[in-house]
Amino acid sequence: MTMHDESNRPAPLDTAPLEELRAFSEDDGPDLLSELIDIFLDDTPPRLDALLECVKGGDPVGTRENAHALKSSCAQLGALHLSEMCKQLESMGREEQLDGALPLAEEALFEFGFVKEALLKEKRA
Repeated sequence: MTMHDESNRPAPLDTAPLEELRAFSEDDGPDLLSELIDIFLDDTPPRLDALLECVKGGDPVGTRENAHALKSSCAQLGALHLSEMCKQLESMGREEQLDGALPLAEEALFEFGFVKEALLKEKRA
């Protein structure tokens, strides 16, 4: 199996958290879910880039901090597979053991593309 084999990869989103957020949006008020998706799609790419740079630079503290922030925001919007990757990277940073972190960080960056596509579909739904 190649690293980017799509045949048995998990779905990019668990829609249950999205449905909960959708329920909080008032019919005549701002669309909370759309706003959160926009913020996530704006904030995540630079955070992922920073995470990748920290991993490449052998910076466990930066790796831990960036991964921790990503883990939470991903989970909030149902990107559970991406959140799990960030959780693993956070743990690697905490343990100051970055061996194997680079392929995982690169895979997280790749996974974000699937998450972004799925969130944009949800936003239009």
